[in-house]
Amino acid sequence: NAFIHAAGATLSICAGIVNSVGFLAFSSSVSHMTGSTSKAALSFEGSLFSSDVFQVTLGMVSSFALGSFLSGLIIAKDVVQLGVALYGFALVGIAGLLMTATLLGEQAPAKYILAVACGIQNAMTTQYNGAVVRTTHLTGTVTDAAMLAGRLVSRLLRRRCQRRESKDLDREEMRTEAAKLFLLTLLFFSFFLGVLIGAFLYREMGMAVLAIPAAISGTSGLAYMGYRYSVLDHRLWGPENDDEARSESHCPGQQE
Repeated sequence: NAFIHAAGATLSICAGIVNSVGFLAFSSSVSHMTGSTSKAALSFEGSLFSSDVFQVTLGMVSSFALGSFLSGLIIAKDVVQLGVALYGFALVGIAGLLMTATLLGEQAPAKYILAVACGIQNAMTTQYNGAVVRTTHLTGTVTDAAMLAGRLVSRLLRRRCQRRESKDLDREEMRTEAAKLFLLTLLFFSFFLGVLIGAFLYREMGMAVLAIPAAISGTSGLAYMGYRYSVLDHRLWGPENDDEARSESHCPGQQE
């Protein structure tokens, strides 16, 4: 789906910009928690970092987790549901957080706010077409892309040994895996591009560069909300689909 690819690439570019600002302004990771957790553990043990590092990195991990928690409150499913899921509220919330960080400048609270924004975005969509989708960090993306590439090569090498009737099924599986690989590769290079853009513009604009992903997220969120409300005739807030609405109207113990 071209729209899904474009949306994923745009979100990854925005995340790359935010990450570059996090590193350049605060020397902190605001989206990938493996390094932050390792630093927290090492500082707690005392062999490498100071106790201040423990507090900062634990705060980053907690902030990212808070963002993911908030996203879970808003969006009920982990698969893409265009026109159904409440992505608009999540995107507008991200925009608000990014603008707040912009106004705070290089004050310490700004990095925690950026981590919350990344947590919300990363949890918005976790699966599409069978592929696990993460738009704010690349560990899982690189793992899955390399794994799919290995499977594709393995299938190509084994095709000569398979019977013809099994080759048709194998060919369909290869098309599916190639589509997943394309999406993950697109997300990787989009994130990379976002980091380059963010680093270049940070030197020129400072923290104001965050206004760019904020504007993109906010505009996209408002447009999605308008489409959902005006075109699809859904409620702005409430159950994401008719089945949930009916289930809420017939809660256990509720009289007809």
